[in-house]
Amino acid sequence: MGVWRKEINTVLLLMLATTIVGAITGLFLPLLFLLMLGIIMRQVVQISRFEKWISTGGRSKYPKTTGIWEEIYYHVYRIKKNEKRRKKKLGKMIDQFRQSTEALPDAAVVLGVHDEIEWANKAAREVFGLQQSDKGQRIPNLIRFPEFIRYLKSGNYKESVILPSPVENRTTLEVRIVPYGAGLRLLLAQDVTQLKKMERMRKDFVANVSHELRTPLTVLKGYLETLQDLDDGHSPLLTSSFQQMQGQTERMQHLVDDLLLLTRLETQQKKSQCVDVPALLSQICKEGDTLENASRRIELTLETAVHIVGEEQELRSAFTNLLGNALKYS
Repeated sequence: MGVWRKEINTVLLLMLATTIVGAITGLFLPLLFLLMLGIIMRQVVQISRFEKWISTGGRSKYPKTTGIWEEIYYHVYRIKKNEKRRKKKLGKMIDQFRQSTEALPDAAVVLGVHDEIEWANKAAREVFGLQQSDKGQRIPNLIRFPEFIRYLKSGNYKESVILPSPVENRTTLEVRIVPYGAGLRLLLAQDVTQLKKMERMRKDFVANVSHELRTPLTVLKGYLETLQDLDDGHSPLLTSSFQQMQGQTERMQHLVDDLLLLTRLETQQKKSQCVDVPALLSQICKEGDTLENASRRIELTLETAVHIVGEEQELRSAFTNLLGNALKYS
């Protein structure tokens, strides 16, 4: 504000001097015209110098001047200096972010609106075989697995997809896409080779154990039934022992059956179909009527007759277990 007051006072003093000289000489209007012309020419020169300095980015020291133009140069120079400092700080933050993402063990790829690669870290270049020159290329042109392309085009990224690595077929990757920003997506890939291997080992172990236990358990159960048939009932201890052994054998049989069911569910390919639930429930209730004392206890009431998509045998097993438990414990 002080600079503006000084500038205005200078102009007023010049006009006062012009007025006095013009009154003495009788040339007020020509002198006033020359004064205005000089002020305008000075401002034009200052504007030209400012435009020339600012066109270079204002990187160099501003020209030496006085008055209000010195203040203008100073404020612009300070703004440019602060902007340069912020850019330097932002650049350092970006470098730190890139270094941290480069150190990530999981692959990360930034995809644009049209599935083009905008950035990829070191792990992504290793597991997907990407190069620095692949920036801007569409990811479906580089990763051509049909399941991945379907997953990418579906737009439903709630679940992940399992793929082999394009570089090493023995490496299994779990790929997930996370949308963010304005149409951008982050593709993440994790090496799950060991997890899948352990899962296969667990499935094989459960399948082998369930089948290996079934034969000796059947033999044990057969001999136990034979011994129970030979029991004449004269020894309460022996009878009680046979009953406890029979109960534990049946319990073991249920465990083996559950293991076999688990193996079958994990190994068999699931085939979903449209299941007529009302007809299925009616059939299960009719079968339940054959149970002891169950004829008057089962009443089927349906609020809707819709069908559902699923596996009929699994649905039958689930509904039958629910009905059996209801009859047994109620």
